[in-house]
Amino acid sequence: MAALPPVSEEVFETKRQDMASANASAMSEVLYKCHCCNKSFKTLEQLNEHKKSKKHKKAEKEYLAKNPQASKSSMFSSLNHTNRSEISNLS
Repeated sequence: MAALPPVSEEVFETKRQDMASANASAMSEVLYKCHCCNKSFKTLEQLNEHKKSKKHKKAEKEYLAKNPQASKSSMFSSLNHTNRSEISNLS
């Protein structure tokens, strides 16, 4: 374990608040997700452009082969206020 100097409660609280606001900001930016590629997008336009890519089309075929019960519409989701907790799992 590294020997680190002590941090005052004031400095700690400031850093904690900075991290919390940075996380909240990041959470509010992602609105759409492609589940077969595990990618997230800020706008519907970005998602639609992604759907046209060769990598997505290949991943889509693999996803549907592994998940035959899935429909094409289930591969995408719009992240709203109720399910934004998923964002913390996104890369």
